[in-house]
Amino acid sequence: MTISAGRLRLRFGYPAAAALCACAVLYAERFLPALLCVLLHEGGHIAALLAFGEHEIEVVLRVLSVDIIDKGAASRPDRRQAIVALAGPLSNGVTSLLFFAAYKVCGIQLLQSCALIGVCIGGFNLLPMIATDGGALAAIALQRRFSERTANAILTALTLLLMFPVCAAAFLAMLRSGRNFTLLAFAAAGIASLIDAKTG
Repeated sequence: MTISAGRLRLRFGYPAAAALCACAVLYAERFLPALLCVLLHEGGHIAALLAFGEHEIEVVLRVLSVDIIDKGAASRPDRRQAIVALAGPLSNGVTSLLFFAAYKVCGIQLLQSCALIGVCIGGFNLLPMIATDGGALAAIALQRRFSERTANAILTALTLLLMFPVCAAAFLAMLRSGRNFTLLAFAAAGIASLIDAKTG
């Protein structure tokens, strides 16, 4: 199914829509703030692409990920490509500050949750790993000094080195909290699907 609005096209299938509805019902308290922060993150990328005059932006909503089809990436200068990559985490950082300020004024717990989740999403995406914004920035920097093949090999090694401590920290946090491990499984599957999509 495709929904078009100006230069933006949203494409999704029924499995993705069903998964979103299921998570919204089963984990509403945490899922909805997380969904908002993801939308703000992707909105940052879309805003940067529109600012650079991208004629058509396609957003693909999958079961465990949101992908922006950036057709102009190959012809875009490195500096602009870096700005596009940074726009997502920057959006999370700015909106998290606003959420936290609003929480201090209103005392609404939901605002604090949005602030914390936004920081986590933005921070994770700055890690130099395949499929993250930090990975895109690292690739730009590495390809200035090395061949594309060498740069990809270095980025893959960095991804493997960082995935183990990140996954271990997430597992320990889940174990200590005694919470449902379903969310951890979804997160791990999401990271795996993102990496597979980028490397496949």
